[in-house]
Amino acid sequence: MLNVLEGFDLAQMGAGSADTMHHVVEAMRRSYADRARYLGDPDANPEMPVDRLISKAYAASLRRGIRADRAGVSSPDRFEWPAESDETTHLSSWTPIATPSP
Repeated sequence: MLNVLEGFDLAQMGAGSADTMHHVVEAMRRSYADRARYLGDPDANPEMPVDRLISKAYAASLRRGIRADRAGVSSPDRFEWPAESDETTHLSSWTPIATPSP
C-alpha cells in the first residue's frame, strides 16, 4: 500500500480530506485483492511472486489504475481465488497472560 501511495502527494491533498481518503482506499482495495489471491507462506509456495508484489514497478502499475474522479470496482469475480484444501488449513490458540486473583 505504501509503495502505491508514495506516488501521490497526500500532504498537498490534506490529511483526512476526501481526496486523501479516496486514494488510500483505492490503494487498500488493490492490496487486499493481492492479499486474497496470494495469501500463504512464501516458503511453502515457491511460486508466490513476492519480489513482484513488493516492487516499485508493480506499485506504479497499480497506481496508474487509480482515478481521482471515481472509485474502482471491488468484486471477488475480478481476480482468481486460490484453491482451498479439503483439510484443516488454519488453527488458532489462545492462552491468557495472567489469571485474575479471586
